[in-house]
Amino acid sequence: MNVPARKTAALNSIRRTISRARLLRTRLAIEGLYQSPGQQPHRLPNPDKRDTTVFIFFEAAAAFEAFCYDVYILAIRKEFQVGPKVAKLLGGNIDGGKVMGWAAPPILARRAQKVFGKQHFLSKLQKDLPANTHDWLVAAHRMRNRIAHPASDSGGKEYRKIFTLLTVPPAMRGAGPARLLSDYPTANGATDKSFHRFLTAYEEFANHVSSHL
Repeated sequence: MNVPARKTAALNSIRRTISRARLLRTRLAIEGLYQSPGQQPHRLPNPDKRDTTVFIFFEAAAAFEAFCYDVYILAIRKEFQVGPKVAKLLGGNIDGGKVMGWAAPPILARRAQKVFGKQHFLSKLQKDLPANTHDWLVAAHRMRNRIAHPASDSGGKEYRKIFTLLTVPPAMRGAGPARLLSDYPTANGATDKSFHRFLTAYEEFANHVSSHL
């Protein structure tokens, strides 16, 4: 598959994932109805709604990380006119073979600078992304890591940096991912919590890629 076709496929896939995640959150965590055999529909209890939100977000976060890696490889293919195998070798070797952290903008930008220089669109994410998108992407990556590695000390330290962005009051700064994704910022409506802010940031990054790659 050539670069333009692969770019279109990758963009379509991540946009479908984001749309599906929003729909599932509405159906399962906001409306939250279930029905046991022979009984009337009941609303899911709040703990179940929050856990469902975590599951949906984590699937979207994994898809977004894969998308970021695809973008990086496609950018190498376009820049150096090489095939996928050579692009993967080139990208991995320049970064010492590291394979994690693709969804973290500072890491992605640092890797891009080594390959493309400082003026490439992937090298200037903090400067060029829409307002606040960079911060939300960083927070989303920290959230994803906390869900994936709940016992990690480093993950916990990074995770706690999210509290300020989400305006979490000091008394609630021990809250886990389920509550942060579902309930904060508290002043926002049910469809504008951090879960939705993270998805919007994913979408805005995809739009940025679409216009530059």
